[in-house]
Parts: sequence; structure tokens; C-alpha cells
Amino acid sequence: MHVRILGTTLWLQLLTLSKFVLLNVGVMKCVTYGKSRDVVTSLEARVSRLKSNLDTLGEHVDNLDGRCD
Repeated sequence: MHVRILGTTLWLQLLTLSKFVLLNVGVMKCVTYGKSRDVVTSLEARVSRLKSNLDTLGEHVDNLDGRCD
């Protein structure tokens, strides 16, 4: 039960962080319209990796949650 609560809290914090990063990347796209496209592309790749890592973390949390039941 403790792992479930801890995992859920951690998952929600990371999900909130990823939404913040996505929002900032969206804003940066608008601001950097006339600037180097490479910077935006690099940020998009980082956000994509972050989302993938969050999905993997969520799977691990679900596995731990299943073991606690």
C-alpha cells in the first residue's frame, strides 16, 4: 500500500513536470520562429525521450503496485 501511494505521488509529479516541459517547448517554438531550428528540434527530441521514460516509469510503478496487492 505504501508503494502505491509513493508511486502514484511520484508519477503525478513527473507527469506535471512533463506537461510543464511540453508547454515551455511550445512557447519556445513561437519565440524562436526566426532563430535556429536545430535548438527546437533538439528540445523536441528531449521531450520525446522524457515522455518515453515517464511511460516506462509508469509501467514499473504498476508492476510494483501489482506485487503489493
